[in-house]
Amino acid sequence: MNDLFSQFVRWNEGGARVQSGSPDILIKQTSKEERTSFAEVQLLRAEYMMKAGAVGANDLYQIYLALQRFDVPSEDLHYRVAVFCDGMYSMDTDKVRSDLVTNILKSYANVLRYGRSHLFHAMPRMLTIWLDVSQKKTETLETRNKERLSTPDMDIKDKQDIDKMNKEMIRAFRQLDSYAFYTAFPQLISRIVHPNESVFQTLKIILSELICHYPHQCLWQSIAVYRTGHWCKNIRQERCTQVYQVAKNKDRQIEQLIDQYDYVSALLIGHVQFCYCI
Repeated sequence: MNDLFSQFVRWNEGGARVQSGSPDILIKQTSKEERTSFAEVQLLRAEYMMKAGAVGANDLYQIYLALQRFDVPSEDLHYRVAVFCDGMYSMDTDKVRSDLVTNILKSYANVLRYGRSHLFHAMPRMLTIWLDVSQKKTETLETRNKERLSTPDMDIKDKQDIDKMNKEMIRAFRQLDSYAFYTAFPQLISRIVHPNESVFQTLKIILSELICHYPHQCLWQSIAVYRTGHWCKNIRQERCTQVYQVAKNKDRQIEQLIDQYDYVSALLIGHVQFCYCI
Protein backbone atom coordinates (compact mmCIF):
# COMPACT_ATOMS: atom_id res chain seq x y z
CA MET A 1 0.00 0.00 0.00
CA ASN A 2 2.85 2.40 0.87
CA ASP A 3 4.60 1.63 -2.42
CA LEU A 4 1.37 2.27 -4.33
CA PHE A 5 0.86 5.56 -2.51
CA SER A 6 4.44 6.70 -3.21
CA GLN A 7 4.22 5.85 -6.91
CA PHE A 8 0.80 7.48 -7.20
CA VAL A 9 2.08 10.73 -5.62
CA ARG A 10 5.18 10.85 -7.84
CA TRP A 11 3.15 10.06 -10.93
CA ASN A 12 0.50 12.65 -10.06
CA GLU A 13 3.12 15.33 -9.38
CA GLY A 14 4.61 14.54 -12.78
CA GLY A 15 1.36 15.48 -14.51
CA ALA A 16 -0.39 12.08 -14.35
CA ARG A 17 0.78 11.20 -17.84
CA VAL A 18 1.33 7.70 -19.11
CA GLN A 19 5.00 6.99 -18.64
CA SER A 20 7.40 4.37 -17.38
CA GLY A 21 6.84 5.49 -13.78
CA SER A 22 3.07 5.22 -13.86
CA PRO A 23 1.63 2.97 -11.13
CA ASP A 24 -0.35 0.77 -13.54
CA ILE A 25 1.87 -2.28 -13.04
CA LEU A 26 1.70 -2.03 -9.26
CA ILE A 27 -2.08 -1.51 -9.44
CA LYS A 28 -2.48 -4.83 -11.25
CA GLN A 29 -0.46 -6.55 -8.52
CA THR A 30 -2.57 -5.03 -5.74
CA SER A 31 -5.63 -6.81 -4.38
CA LYS A 32 -9.12 -5.46 -5.01
CA GLU A 33 -9.61 -4.65 -1.31
CA GLU A 34 -6.40 -2.63 -1.14
CA ARG A 35 -7.19 -0.80 -4.38
CA THR A 36 -10.63 0.09 -3.06
CA SER A 37 -9.30 1.38 0.27
CA PHE A 38 -6.56 3.36 -1.45
CA ALA A 39 -8.95 4.94 -3.97
CA GLU A 40 -11.40 5.93 -1.25
CA VAL A 41 -8.62 7.61 0.75
CA GLN A 42 -7.44 9.48 -2.35
CA LEU A 43 -11.00 10.59 -3.06
CA LEU A 44 -11.38 11.98 0.46
CA ARG A 45 -8.00 13.68 0.13
CA ALA A 46 -9.05 15.31 -3.14
CA GLU A 47 -12.36 16.50 -1.67
CA TYR A 48 -10.61 18.03 1.35
CA MET A 49 -8.09 19.77 -0.95
CA MET A 50 -10.95 21.12 -3.06
CA LYS A 51 -12.84 22.47 -0.04
CA ALA A 52 -9.68 24.04 1.34
CA GLY A 53 -8.80 25.59 -2.02
CA ALA A 54 -5.34 24.05 -1.75
CA VAL A 55 -5.03 23.17 -5.46
CA GLY A 56 -6.44 24.31 -8.77
CA ALA A 57 -9.24 22.63 -10.70
CA ASN A 58 -6.89 21.13 -13.28
CA ASP A 59 -4.73 19.49 -10.61
CA LEU A 60 -7.82 18.06 -8.93
CA TYR A 61 -9.03 16.81 -12.30
CA GLN A 62 -5.83 14.82 -12.72
CA ILE A 63 -6.33 13.23 -9.30
CA TYR A 64 -9.96 12.34 -10.01
CA LEU A 65 -9.01 11.05 -13.44
CA ALA A 66 -6.30 8.85 -11.95
CA LEU A 67 -8.85 7.18 -9.68
CA GLN A 68 -10.48 5.62 -12.75
CA ARG A 69 -7.31 3.60 -13.30
CA PHE A 70 -7.81 1.62 -10.10
CA ASP A 71 -10.88 -0.18 -11.48
CA VAL A 72 -12.68 -0.03 -8.14
CA PRO A 73 -16.14 -1.67 -8.17
CA SER A 74 -17.78 1.18 -6.28
CA GLU A 75 -20.85 2.97 -7.59
CA ASP A 76 -20.45 5.84 -5.10
CA LEU A 77 -16.78 6.44 -5.92
CA HIS A 78 -17.38 6.62 -9.67
CA TYR A 79 -20.40 8.86 -9.10
CA ARG A 80 -18.35 11.36 -7.14
CA VAL A 81 -15.69 11.32 -9.85
CA ALA A 82 -18.36 11.83 -12.52
CA VAL A 83 -20.02 14.71 -10.65
CA PHE A 84 -16.67 16.49 -10.21
CA CYS A 85 -15.77 16.16 -13.91
CA ASP A 86 -19.31 17.21 -14.83
CA GLY A 87 -18.88 20.31 -12.69
CA MET A 88 -15.74 21.24 -14.61
CA TYR A 89 -17.66 20.80 -17.86
CA SER A 90 -20.55 22.96 -16.61
CA MET A 91 -18.21 25.84 -15.75
CA ASP A 92 -17.59 26.55 -19.43
CA THR A 93 -19.56 24.48 -21.93
CA ASP A 94 -18.36 26.58 -24.89
CA LYS A 95 -14.67 25.80 -24.42
CA VAL A 96 -14.91 22.27 -23.14
CA ARG A 97 -11.95 19.91 -23.49
CA SER A 98 -12.64 16.84 -25.58
CA ASP A 99 -10.81 14.52 -23.16
CA LEU A 100 -12.97 15.86 -20.31
CA VAL A 101 -16.19 14.96 -22.14
CA THR A 102 -14.98 11.43 -22.89
CA ASN A 103 -14.00 10.91 -19.26
CA ILE A 104 -17.38 12.19 -18.05
CA LEU A 105 -19.15 9.66 -20.28
CA LYS A 106 -16.85 6.91 -19.06
CA SER A 107 -17.38 7.90 -15.41
CA TYR A 108 -21.18 7.93 -15.68
CA ALA A 109 -21.06 4.57 -17.48
CA ASN A 110 -18.98 3.17 -14.61
CA VAL A 111 -21.56 4.46 -12.14
CA LEU A 112 -24.27 2.46 -13.91
CA ARG A 113 -21.97 -0.51 -14.28
CA TYR A 114 -21.69 -0.93 -10.51
CA GLY A 115 -25.18 0.02 -9.33
CA ARG A 116 -28.56 1.62 -9.98
CA SER A 117 -28.87 4.14 -7.12
CA HIS A 118 -28.04 7.03 -9.46
CA LEU A 119 -29.67 5.64 -12.61
CA PHE A 120 -32.15 8.47 -13.13
CA HIS A 121 -29.43 11.10 -12.90
CA ALA A 122 -26.45 9.35 -14.46
CA MET A 123 -28.17 8.02 -17.60
CA PRO A 124 -30.01 11.21 -18.72
CA ARG A 125 -26.96 13.32 -17.92
CA MET A 126 -24.60 11.05 -19.84
CA LEU A 127 -26.88 11.14 -22.89
CA THR A 128 -27.38 14.90 -22.66
CA ILE A 129 -23.64 15.59 -22.63
CA TRP A 130 -23.01 13.21 -25.54
CA LEU A 131 -25.80 14.59 -27.71
CA ASP A 132 -25.32 18.27 -26.85
CA VAL A 133 -21.54 18.36 -27.26
CA SER A 134 -21.64 16.42 -30.54
CA GLN A 135 -24.36 18.76 -31.83
CA LYS A 136 -22.32 21.85 -30.92
CA LYS A 137 -19.26 20.44 -32.65
CA THR A 138 -21.32 19.61 -35.76
CA GLU A 139 -22.82 23.10 -35.86
CA THR A 140 -19.34 24.61 -35.41
CA LEU A 141 -18.07 22.53 -38.31
CA GLU A 142 -20.92 23.70 -40.53
CA THR A 143 -20.44 27.34 -39.54
CA ARG A 144 -16.71 27.23 -40.21
CA ASN A 145 -17.30 25.65 -43.62
CA LYS A 146 -19.90 28.28 -44.57
CA GLU A 147 -17.65 31.13 -43.50
CA ARG A 148 -14.58 29.43 -44.96
CA LEU A 149 -12.77 29.54 -41.65
CA SER A 150 -12.17 25.83 -41.32
CA THR A 151 -8.82 24.08 -41.63
CA PRO A 152 -8.27 20.36 -42.25
CA ASP A 153 -6.73 19.90 -38.80
CA MET A 154 -9.64 21.59 -37.02
CA ASP A 155 -12.22 19.56 -38.92
CA ILE A 156 -10.41 16.28 -38.34
CA LYS A 157 -10.07 17.03 -34.61
CA ASP A 158 -13.80 17.72 -34.20
CA LYS A 159 -14.76 14.61 -36.16
CA GLN A 160 -12.38 12.49 -34.10
CA ASP A 161 -13.86 13.88 -30.88
CA ILE A 162 -17.37 12.95 -32.02
CA ASP A 163 -16.20 9.47 -33.02
CA LYS A 164 -14.64 8.97 -29.57
CA MET A 165 -17.90 9.94 -27.87
CA ASN A 166 -19.88 7.59 -30.13
CA LYS A 167 -17.52 4.71 -29.35
CA GLU A 168 -17.82 5.42 -25.63
CA MET A 169 -21.61 5.31 -25.85
CA ILE A 170 -21.59 2.05 -27.81
CA ARG A 171 -19.17 0.60 -25.25
CA ALA A 172 -21.52 1.64 -22.43
CA PHE A 173 -24.52 0.19 -24.27
CA ARG A 174 -22.75 -3.16 -24.68
CA GLN A 175 -21.53 -3.28 -21.09
CA LEU A 176 -24.76 -2.24 -19.35
CA ASP A 177 -28.05 -4.10 -19.40
CA SER A 178 -30.55 -2.70 -21.88
CA TYR A 179 -32.99 -1.59 -19.17
CA ALA A 180 -30.66 1.23 -18.14
CA PHE A 181 -30.93 2.75 -21.61
CA TYR A 182 -34.63 1.91 -21.88
CA THR A 183 -35.36 4.29 -18.98
CA ALA A 184 -34.15 7.11 -21.25
CA PHE A 185 -35.98 5.97 -24.40
CA PRO A 186 -38.10 9.17 -24.67
CA GLN A 187 -34.92 11.23 -24.52
CA LEU A 188 -33.25 9.10 -27.18
CA ILE A 189 -36.19 9.17 -29.61
CA SER A 190 -36.54 12.94 -29.14
CA ARG A 191 -33.01 13.44 -30.53
CA ILE A 192 -33.56 11.33 -33.62
CA VAL A 193 -33.03 14.37 -35.87
CA HIS A 194 -29.51 14.96 -34.56
CA PRO A 195 -27.55 16.90 -37.23
CA ASN A 196 -24.53 14.59 -37.14
CA GLU A 197 -24.89 11.46 -39.26
CA SER A 198 -22.47 9.32 -37.21
CA VAL A 199 -24.33 10.21 -34.02
CA PHE A 200 -27.62 9.23 -35.66
CA GLN A 201 -26.11 5.90 -36.71
CA THR A 202 -25.17 5.30 -33.07
CA LEU A 203 -28.67 6.30 -31.97
CA LYS A 204 -30.12 3.94 -34.58
CA ILE A 205 -28.18 1.00 -33.14
CA ILE A 206 -29.30 1.77 -29.58
CA LEU A 207 -32.95 2.50 -30.44
CA SER A 208 -33.40 -0.53 -32.69
CA GLU A 209 -32.02 -2.91 -30.07
CA LEU A 210 -34.21 -1.36 -27.39
CA ILE A 211 -37.24 -1.90 -29.64
CA CYS A 212 -36.27 -5.55 -29.98
CA HIS A 213 -35.89 -5.94 -26.21
CA TYR A 214 -38.99 -3.93 -25.22
CA PRO A 215 -41.17 -3.89 -28.37
CA HIS A 216 -44.54 -2.89 -26.90
CA GLN A 217 -43.20 -0.18 -24.62
CA CYS A 218 -40.86 1.36 -27.21
CA LEU A 219 -43.31 1.22 -30.12
CA TRP A 220 -46.02 2.89 -28.07
CA GLN A 221 -43.63 5.74 -27.25
CA SER A 222 -42.35 6.17 -30.81
CA ILE A 223 -45.31 5.40 -33.09
CA ALA A 224 -46.37 9.06 -33.18
CA VAL A 225 -43.04 9.91 -34.79
CA TYR A 226 -43.42 7.09 -37.31
CA ARG A 227 -46.99 7.71 -38.46
CA THR A 228 -46.67 11.28 -39.67
CA GLY A 229 -49.05 11.45 -42.61
CA HIS A 230 -47.78 10.78 -46.12
CA TRP A 231 -48.74 14.34 -47.01
CA CYS A 232 -46.29 15.67 -44.42
CA LYS A 233 -43.19 13.53 -44.55
CA ASN A 234 -40.21 14.95 -42.68
CA ILE A 235 -36.81 13.95 -41.40
CA ARG A 236 -38.25 12.67 -38.11
CA GLN A 237 -40.47 10.18 -39.90
CA GLU A 238 -37.73 9.14 -42.30
CA ARG A 239 -35.27 8.47 -39.51
CA CYS A 240 -37.84 6.66 -37.40
CA THR A 241 -38.57 4.47 -40.42
CA GLN A 242 -34.85 3.66 -40.66
CA VAL A 243 -34.75 2.70 -36.99
CA TYR A 244 -37.83 0.48 -37.42
CA GLN A 245 -36.28 -1.16 -40.45
CA VAL A 246 -33.16 -2.13 -38.49
CA ALA A 247 -35.39 -3.54 -35.75
CA LYS A 248 -37.38 -5.51 -38.36
CA ASN A 249 -34.17 -7.00 -39.75
CA LYS A 250 -33.24 -8.21 -36.27
CA ASP A 251 -36.67 -9.57 -35.36
CA ARG A 252 -39.30 -10.35 -38.00
CA GLN A 253 -42.14 -10.15 -35.47
CA ILE A 254 -41.46 -6.43 -35.07
CA GLU A 255 -42.94 -5.72 -38.52
CA GLN A 256 -46.33 -7.13 -37.51
CA LEU A 257 -46.28 -5.21 -34.23
CA ILE A 258 -45.49 -1.94 -36.01
CA ASP A 259 -48.48 -2.43 -38.33
CA GLN A 260 -50.71 -3.17 -35.34
CA TYR A 261 -49.59 -0.11 -33.39
CA ASP A 262 -49.92 2.03 -36.50
CA TYR A 263 -53.51 0.77 -36.99
CA VAL A 264 -54.51 1.30 -33.34
CA SER A 265 -53.00 4.78 -33.18
CA ALA A 266 -54.87 5.73 -36.38
CA LEU A 267 -58.14 4.55 -34.81
CA LEU A 268 -57.49 6.56 -31.65
CA ILE A 269 -56.65 9.71 -33.60
CA GLY A 270 -59.72 9.25 -35.78
CA HIS A 271 -61.91 8.88 -32.69
CA VAL A 272 -60.49 12.03 -31.14
CA GLN A 273 -61.01 13.98 -34.36
CA PHE A 274 -64.60 12.72 -34.61
CA CYS A 275 -65.37 13.76 -31.02
CA TYR A 276 -63.75 17.15 -31.61
CA CYS A 277 -65.93 17.76 -34.68
CA ILE A 278 -69.05 16.97 -32.68
